[in-house]
Amino acid sequence: MAKSPSVRAKPAAAASGRRLCSLAAQLYTVRDHLGTTKELDASLKRVAKIGYRHVQLCAFPGTDHGTAKILLDKHGLTAIGQHAGYQELVDHFDEVVERMRLYGIDHTTIPYIGAEFRGSIANWKKTAKSFQAMGAKLAKAGIQLQYHNHAFEFERFQGKTGLEWLYENTDPRFLKAELDLAWVARGFQSPAAWIERLSGRIDQLHFKDITIANAPDGAQRDKLAEIGNGNLDWAAIAQAARKAKVMDLVVEQDHDFLGGCPFK
Repeated sequence: MAKSPSVRAKPAAAASGRRLCSLAAQLYTVRDHLGTTKELDASLKRVAKIGYRHVQLCAFPGTDHGTAKILLDKHGLTAIGQHAGYQELVDHFDEVVERMRLYGIDHTTIPYIGAEFRGSIANWKKTAKSFQAMGAKLAKAGIQLQYHNHAFEFERFQGKTGLEWLYENTDPRFLKAELDLAWVARGFQSPAAWIERLSGRIDQLHFKDITIANAPDGAQRDKLAEIGNGNLDWAAIAQAARKAKVMDLVVEQDHDFLGGCPFK
């Protein structure tokens, strides 16, 4: 599988060396095993041995990015994107762009927003304006901005979810959706329906499953699960993803690992 060029001229185009629907691992899944350069090296080796050839980047607290890139190359892994907080983009824009050029990636995702960015129509419209401006700035550097949802985005205001207010008030060229499917389901929404709704605006999807478990006190709670071990309709999701021509399917699991081991 061919590697991506350093930065594509059209960040959202599928004309890169990567085929549609390539499979990637979000390294946040194994974040507790990335603390030192030695741990990062060993973890990337395990990820590659599992069979992944693409990864989405998270923070490497104990390793500089130049070394991390060498280790990715060592294990035959190609980065297809990263997560970077909105404030990091504001405060360290040039550093983020330089880092992305080092890794040869052209998609960056805002992974989370605090309460001040949401909770009302006014806040969502303000957030949309800020993200639109940042996305336009990144586009000039050949970079596509994305937003990664949780469940709070599905709170409704005047009949529309926060996610609707966000995307209806931004240009698809400057803000795409990195839908996290388990969080869509946690928000009592249909993952396949949201993929269809945002078709043409999704380059990368977060593949994550969710189920129900009994807590020690007998109460039920939602629980993340390995793909296929939860309650999501993966046949419908796969069909919707193909129809939407998603470029990358990114496997991520935050917690609730089999035997406490994320590599499993």
